Amino acid sequence: MTGIAFEIETDTATAMFARLRGATDDMTPVMADIASFLESRSIDSFENQIAPDGTPWQPSQAAGERGGLTLVDKARLRDSVAGFYGSDFAGVGSNLVYARIHQLGGKAGRNQSVALPARPFLAGYEDDISSQFGVLEIVSDYLEELASGEPG
Repeated sequence: MTGIAFEIETDTATAMFARLRGATDDMTPVMADIASFLESRSIDSFENQIAPDGTPWQPSQAAGERGGLTLVDKARLRDSVAGFYGSDFAGVGSNLVYARIHQLGGKAGRNQSVALPARPFLAGYEDDISSQFGVLEIVSDYLEELASGEPG
């Protein structure tokens, strides 16, 4: 054969696959990293006043009147954002009752008389998953570290 060749011995490949197989039984470490990433991206929405997908939020009347940021008067909603994870899942959410109406929009107030626009703040959009700097990168880095035998 002319040129260049790369050869991997069976023992090396077997050891690499064994590490990968064993480490992927419990993905808690990578799920913790993903949850942290989603939490950080969600909190960025409040600072940047845009949804995680890049769509600008409609400014609120109250924020305009006080010269502040939308959804950040006392920062309770922002501060309630938390990542969560287990061995086979990761996510981000808020435990505040009013988080849903701000994320999705809809009718609120007495007799549902106020229409609130959606101002999505929770990450998890396609870009968060597939972008070069998203979940895909976190998983890829984790698998590369496992395959190489390097500690994370």
